Amino acid sequence: MNGDMDLSLNTKAILLLTAPLIAGGIRGGVKPLTAGEYNKLAGRLHALGVQPADLLKSHSDSLLDNCSSVADTSRLTALTGRGFALAQAVRRWQARAIWVVSRADGEYPRMLKEQVIYALANAALVAHAVVNKGGTWAGAVEQLRKYSTPVHVPSRGDAHDALRELQRQGAKSWPNPTDPDGFKKVLDSTDTMVRPYQLKLSSTRLATDPHLVSEPASSIGEE
Repeated sequence: MNGDMDLSLNTKAILLLTAPLIAGGIRGGVKPLTAGEYNKLAGRLHALGVQPADLLKSHSDSLLDNCSSVADTSRLTALTGRGFALAQAVRRWQARAIWVVSRADGEYPRMLKEQVIYALANAALVAHAVVNKGGTWAGAVEQLRKYSTPVHVPSRGDAHDALRELQRQGAKSWPNPTDPDGFKKVLDSTDTMVRPYQLKLSSTRLATDPHLVSEPASSIGEE
C-alpha cells in the first residue's frame, strides 16, 4: 500500500469519522464517533441516498447539516478535516504491514473469521456447511484446494450433501478420539510446519467495521 491513495473514499471517510488516528489517544482533539454513533450516521446517510465518501466532497456543508441529528456539525467537520493525520496513520500502518479495508468496500471479507481460524489451526472439523454458500463452505474448499490445514468432517451420523462433497474434495473423516490423549494425538499427527496460508496472513488486515473483534473458536460451523 503506497500511502492513503489505495484507500477508497468510503474507507477514508469511515476512518476519519471513527478512528483516533493518533497513537496513544485523542490528546485533546475532537472525539471520534463511537460505533453506535457511526451506525446511526450510516443509517442517516443511507436514508439520504448518499455514502460516507460524500462527506469528503467539496460543498458538503448541507449534507453535514442534514446529519446534525446524529452528531454536531462542527464535530463532523473537524473529524472529516483530519486528512493529514490520516495520511500519517496510514504510513504507520503500512510500515507494520497492516492492510486497511472497510465494510463499504467491495472486497470486504465476509469470511475473515474463518480465514483466521483456519490459518491458526492444526486441523479443522466442519460440523455443518451448505454447498457453495457461506464462509464455512468457502473457507473449507479454499483450504482443500490451496493450503495444507487438514480439514475433517464427522464420521458419525448422517452426512449431508455439503459434507459428502467436502470428502470428495479431500476432507478426512474425523477419527472421534474418546479422551484428551486421543485428541492430542490427532492434533500431533497433523502437519505442524508453517503453512503458506499462515505466511499470507502475516500482513495484518484491519477491518474498519468499527470495533470489530474476531473471536477464537475450536470448531467451525455455518454462521
